Amino acid sequence: MKNIRNFSIIAHIDHGKSTLADRIIQECGAVSDRELTTQMMDTMDIEQERGITIKAQSVRLDYVKDGEHYILNLIDTPGHVDFSYEVSKSLASSDGALLIVDAAQGVEAQTIANVYLALDNDLELIPVINKIDLPAAEPERVAEEIETSIGIDATDAVLVSAKTGIGIRELIDAIVDRVPAPVGDPNATTKAIIYDSWFDNYLGALALVRVFDGEITKGQNIQLMSSKEEHQVLDLMYPHPKHKIKTPSIKAGEIGIVVLGLKEVSVINVGDTITDAKNPAAEPVGDYEPAKPFVFAGLYPIDTDKFEDLRDALDKLKLNDSSLSYEPETSVALGFGFRVGFLGMLHMEVIKERLEREYGLDLIATAPSLKEVSVINVGDTITDAKNPAAEPVGDYEPAKPFVFAGLYPIDTDKFEDLRDALDKLKLNDSSLSYEPETSVALGFGFRVGFLGMLHMEVIKERLEREYGLDLIATAPSVIYHVYMTDGSKIEVQNPSELPPVQKIDKIEEPYVRATVITPSEYLGNIITLLVSKRGNQSKMTYLNEDRVMLEYEIPMNEIVVDFYDTLKSISKGYASFDYEPLDFKVGDLVKLDIKVAGEAVDALSVIVPRTQALARGRALVKNMKELIPRQLFEVAVQASLGSQIIARETVKSMGKNVTAKCYGGDITRKRKLLEKQKAGKKRMKSIGKVQLPQEAFMSVLKMD
Repeated sequence: MKNIRNFSIIAHIDHGKSTLADRIIQECGAVSDRELTTQMMDTMDIEQERGITIKAQSVRLDYVKDGEHYILNLIDTPGHVDFSYEVSKSLASSDGALLIVDAAQGVEAQTIANVYLALDNDLELIPVINKIDLPAAEPERVAEEIETSIGIDATDAVLVSAKTGIGIRELIDAIVDRVPAPVGDPNATTKAIIYDSWFDNYLGALALVRVFDGEITKGQNIQLMSSKEEHQVLDLMYPHPKHKIKTPSIKAGEIGIVVLGLKEVSVINVGDTITDAKNPAAEPVGDYEPAKPFVFAGLYPIDTDKFEDLRDALDKLKLNDSSLSYEPETSVALGFGFRVGFLGMLHMEVIKERLEREYGLDLIATAPSLKEVSVINVGDTITDAKNPAAEPVGDYEPAKPFVFAGLYPIDTDKFEDLRDALDKLKLNDSSLSYEPETSVALGFGFRVGFLGMLHMEVIKERLEREYGLDLIATAPSVIYHVYMTDGSKIEVQNPSELPPVQKIDKIEEPYVRATVITPSEYLGNIITLLVSKRGNQSKMTYLNEDRVMLEYEIPMNEIVVDFYDTLKSISKGYASFDYEPLDFKVGDLVKLDIKVAGEAVDALSVIVPRTQALARGRALVKNMKELIPRQLFEVAVQASLGSQIIARETVKSMGKNVTAKCYGGDITRKRKLLEKQKAGKKRMKSIGKVQLPQEAFMSVLKMD
């Protein structure tokens, strides 16, 4: 263990993390020069095209220093604010971190955020000043910035150029010398934490683990401490940039991939602890709550007289399956039935099939609603079932979504395909959360929680590319706390769920602490932008004579749509942005509804400040007027606050020239034909339906 080094690379976006990782891999000889490609650890097409890291990746490297062999376990992490959860779970499995700072741009907002994450995990930080080959590089100024704005000693900062390879060997030597060796007992019972997982079509669900105590061996029976499930280890591998390296065991202090042959994605939870089944550890690596039912669906007998038979069957099945939970419910369409809680989709299918086979019932199941998405959670601890570890690897905070949007398949028959795709994607991105929802305009889909707008774009694009889905996304929103006049409190994610205004006492919206670092020449425009987004300044600090750090308290709803793009535009790309959640504050908010041909379109509803409702309503109906195709009848597009119409645009009808056949004659003949056409269009308007193009739903994003 003394020759193992587990370290992460953290930095702001575009400070050269992925290029530096490529150089470290090349210097260690893990791949030949012929095999080396740019952004080697960014394996997704979206990462390659956008030039950003979305998913944390791990690799095992061999390095020789002064004749002694060392094992370097490198974890490359994302730099964008949306993916900070990927950073946090990677740091929990590391012993040290390289803090990369651009020699020209200096300390940025996400740099500071990532440092705090590393300090929370008590990691050894090595400052690395990258891009020293640039003409605008100022390593001395940047080192001073690191000391003044972050508060860590930068006198021993390593100067490198990942592009040219300058200082790479010195950096690896610093990793060997300064990153501490992992601490653990190689002779104790197995204790390892799952810090990542993904689905392989051939191998099933794979768990990427860090072993803290003991070892995991091929053929060993292990226990997942959260569920107490036992599985045999079918294969073990070390992560490698080109091809995984098979190994008979993963020892204390090492990272590796565990193959259990699981095809059901809900078995592995990131954050769970793996231990030995025969001699389990006393406690998991971190605090972990036992599995609870998280899929809920209604079960109704097709023959309504069979309700009592269904109750008896559930009572008997409960004896055989203690995880089953249920309570009676009624449906206007389906009659009397039960709301049943399951551990997963497969559990739901099995229970339904057992009820039908063993008890002779014909059942119908409603669309399931998910409260949690998977049994395996990133950050959970794995330990032995019979002798579990005393404590988990560490406290793991699950990611909390900030932005919510509806994802719907354009082809409504693809709903189940979308569900399967989200289940598999959840394995690879544990910050993803979702539950089914329906829309009058769009049909069946999912309400999905994201970490930010870029995260939303990436997930949508991955679902379309990797799973062949055509999707439409509704306007993003955040969680609101709604206090009712009867004293109750509800949480609203979807604007269409907002209760009638007469039942609402007050609405609280989430606020964030936004940190913006910008050159001073763009300060005026950025302050104007922040004030227009209802921001309140809490701090303004000059890092040096040319760079300013602003701190604002700003409603989360104001930054989920186009704030980041606007900030980059007015600062010519030089401003950096980061945010962290604060608390909820009372706001004067209203629901803005859009009506098309007299019918409200639930997917277009948005919650806005009352003072901005009129302007946003006008802008939205004006955008939609250009997007809705002309019909054979006149279509009114209206914005309303409750029953009050505040804006209207009209899409003119397509009209046939019914008087074309009249060559002269009395004017009354033409008038008669026009009146007949007018009456026909009035009838058509009363029964006609308007099909909205998908661009209309995205127009909500372009209101400003």
